[in-house]
Amino acid sequence: MISAVENRARTEPDLVAMIGRLEIAHPAANTVLGAVSFTLDVRAPDDAVRKAALRDIAESARSRGVRAQLDVGYEAPSPLCDPVVSDALAASIERLGLAARRLSSGAGHDAMAFSGRIPFAMLFVRCREGLSHNLAEYAAPEDIDMGARVLLDFIEHLAPASSERSRT
Repeated sequence: MISAVENRARTEPDLVAMIGRLEIAHPAANTVLGAVSFTLDVRAPDDAVRKAALRDIAESARSRGVRAQLDVGYEAPSPLCDPVVSDALAASIERLGLAARRLSSGAGHDAMAFSGRIPFAMLFVRCREGLSHNLAEYAAPEDIDMGARVLLDFIEHLAPASSERSRT
């Protein structure tokens, strides 16, 4: 099932599927497992893609003769970043001499509280080997510094008309 999840995630460019906690009933070396429970997090910018991936993963279990039970503990629509705010953030990145890269993110816990309430965008700081939300995550001080500089530039350019009024 772990391979099925990984293989299905690789079929879509912006689909992320990851297994979290594994619970193995009566684990032993050199023994075929009788029962395994695991958490599965599937994210995609398009909800239809996410739901299709879940169906395909469940079907993969059935096609292998594995009895699978899918209990959805939590489901939320994919929060989408606001294009105007995203463009303003990209402009700040470019003003600092960097190339703006658009990354797809399921955003999940990072932005779902904002979705439908306020416009938002996300600024990602480079992490070693691309690892984030992981014990091995590491961002170099110079990358964190650059992220802070981008954020400052973004704030300074957020509402030029209102900042001009406040100076007079």
